[in-house]
Amino acid sequence: MPDIDPDEQLLTVDQAYLAAYEFIRQFYERDSRKPESMFFLLTWMKLEGTRMSHDPAQWNDWVASVGLAVSTSPDEQFSDVLSTPLTK
Repeated sequence: MPDIDPDEQLLTVDQAYLAAYEFIRQFYERDSRKPESMFFLLTWMKLEGTRMSHDPAQWNDWVASVGLAVSTSPDEQFSDVLSTPLTK
């Protein structure tokens, strides 16, 4: 793994998308339950061309998320309460 200083590293929107995909993929692979929703998310996020995800809405959602991330503070973003997972 490369030595990265988090205070020095800046990513393009494309690089950040790939980093997010890899982060979610690694989490999915470590989870022994292999949640179906994460499988579908990763499948839909897979790029089939430059800025063209398998599900085109995923790229648009990503760009909107980047816009939100750069226009609000972390305190604002993390103040939203997550929905409780559904259990079977």
